[in-house]
Amino acid sequence: MPLPVIGLTQRVEEVADWNERRDQLDQNWVRFVQALGAVALPLPNHLETVEALAEGLSGVILTGGGDPGALGGTAPERDAVEQELIRRASGGAFPLAGVCRGFQSLACAFGGVFAEATGHIGTPHPIEGRWGGRTVNSFHRYGLPRAPGPWIVEARSADGLIEAMRHPTLPLAAVMWHPERTLPFDPRDIALFRNLLALP
Repeated sequence: MPLPVIGLTQRVEEVADWNERRDQLDQNWVRFVQALGAVALPLPNHLETVEALAEGLSGVILTGGGDPGALGGTAPERDAVEQELIRRASGGAFPLAGVCRGFQSLACAFGGVFAEATGHIGTPHPIEGRWGGRTVNSFHRYGLPRAPGPWIVEARSADGLIEAMRHPTLPLAAVMWHPERTLPFDPRDIALFRNLLALP
């Protein structure tokens, strides 16, 4: 039986010395998806290509790296790809989980309003809630004080910012920490993402 295929969005990096604009992905993401019992498919920041690949995806992770355009980011091609993936997931095509920037992309798509987060860059901190009771890594400049619309908060940091949330009726969820940066991978993250992506 073929393994499920999980699409991974990628950050955009300018490499001035080579006059290149590159899509980049931490190799630990591929290993993390393998630990979930699935196969990773890095998705290029090219809308037409992603539209062609979307039919073969079992799920999607919107990975971290940079900020969405709504928060000052400078990768409109990535914004377009992620919004298309969110649109398809909202229509039931596949489950989708956002991580850090992916969390921000999901929240922005549903009208979330962000605030600057103090002490959340490179500083592990505890979180509380149904998905909390643990210490997580943190690498973001903007935090979400209030969940947009019907979204359900599953974890918060001590300063009240949302660290995890899910949609009550759509196959959408998001966390602000990076599961791929915790080595070895945390079994709680493995279990959580297997559940969020509806993996067998």
